[in-house]
Amino acid sequence: MHNTQKLPNVLETEDLINNFVSMISSTNTIGLDTEFVRIRTYYPKLCLVQISSNLGTGCIDCLQENNLKKVWQLIFNPKRLKIVHSARQDLEILFLIKNQIPENIFDTQIGAALLGYPPQVGIKQLLKDELNIAISKTETRSDWGKRPLDLKQIEYALEDVNHLLNLHNSLEKKLKEKERYRWAMEDSSRILTNEKELFNPDSAWKRIPGIKNLKNKNQYLAVKLATWREKTAIQMDLPRQWLLSDKSLIETAKKELVSLTRLESIGIKNRYLKKSQLKQISKLVQQHKENIEGVGKLKPKFNKNYKIHSDPYLLEKLSKIISVKAKELNIFPEVLAGKKDLLALSQKNSDSKLLTGWRNKAIGAELNSLLKNL
Repeated sequence: MHNTQKLPNVLETEDLINNFVSMISSTNTIGLDTEFVRIRTYYPKLCLVQISSNLGTGCIDCLQENNLKKVWQLIFNPKRLKIVHSARQDLEILFLIKNQIPENIFDTQIGAALLGYPPQVGIKQLLKDELNIAISKTETRSDWGKRPLDLKQIEYALEDVNHLLNLHNSLEKKLKEKERYRWAMEDSSRILTNEKELFNPDSAWKRIPGIKNLKNKNQYLAVKLATWREKTAIQMDLPRQWLLSDKSLIETAKKELVSLTRLESIGIKNRYLKKSQLKQISKLVQQHKENIEGVGKLKPKFNKNYKIHSDPYLLEKLSKIISVKAKELNIFPEVLAGKKDLLALSQKNSDSKLLTGWRNKAIGAELNSLLKNL
């Protein structure tokens, strides 16, 4: 077992961490990445924060009992540009720390997509194509919660962040040539647009794709079950799927199963779900059935706030227009607008990103005008 402090760029003590932050505090741009574990818990557990700058790179151990106030001040400083890659999960973790999302973010995955790369392009491919740098990515499934860390883990943790500034510079030059750098900054600022929905039990149903295939009354029950599952998972600090899988949730909502025996027959029972919780699920289903029988149908409020279905022919027509425009811009159609974006537009949702920013100028205003004339 070797001493972690001998590993390169690892900052374990408060003095080392604060000295590193002070050293790079004069820089306007930093590369940022995190490593975390989320296998056995509801909330992700932050293990490492990697920061790069033109003055040096550091790998901050977040499992030691150190005051990281200066680290958070650095990251949450809105004047400092943060370069990240595929930042959603990193930002979710940072939100848990400060109950806010860092401003002034540039996501290299987003920037690359606006240059014609696939929307989910990986950092390994980008570094190869843009900088002719090969990285291994061998520690993708590493246990970042174990201590001491080993050399391979540290090398993996640092290899992405070490090249983020140069990758940003390469993408920035190309984006500005196409007058799209502001597009990338705009989209990067929208990675997590609604902070209230982060770890919010009332929004949990939106992550369950199978809900859209249910009948209206069963959708309503599925939403109730999803909210219950989220609250219970938070309380027990367990992954939601360990408590009740999406498949079991959908099956329960579809068949409106009430009895414990029938619930267990679809495989809902597991070692984390107690009998008392099975009874809570049964009670939710029973209450739902009684409400349906009492009013005859669901209240219009649900249809307005949780509408999932839409006119497939209209969506197809809008999709074709998006495809033509995307080809003209030489980007993938889903970068311009995904199905959810078109759905929001067709339902006259003012929050649709097609009605704001660069997308509105490129195609949104045209689509909105078309919808008004239908």
